[in-house]
Amino acid sequence: MVRTSCFPSGPLSKVSHLELSYPGPPEKAVNDAANALQYEINQLKRVSVRLDSLAGQLPSMEDEIMSISGNVRSNAVLLELVLALRIRQA
Repeated sequence: MVRTSCFPSGPLSKVSHLELSYPGPPEKAVNDAANALQYEINQLKRVSVRLDSLAGQLPSMEDEIMSISGNVRSNAVLLELVLALRIRQA
């Protein structure tokens, strides 16, 4: 099921959130959910790289952008660690 964004206008108005539902055995659901989460983790890492490249182009905001980029990257790494630990336990 796909929900529309809670952002009424502007560039974020086209953002959609995917609600995943998993028919079938629980093992398949875990695997599908893990794959979906890994995809999002990879997306976060790509965002971080893009922010890094933009930081150099905006010297007046470079420190702030680099800080945000580092936070995004750190969150991606933490999510990846949690995913790896949970999948191991399953």
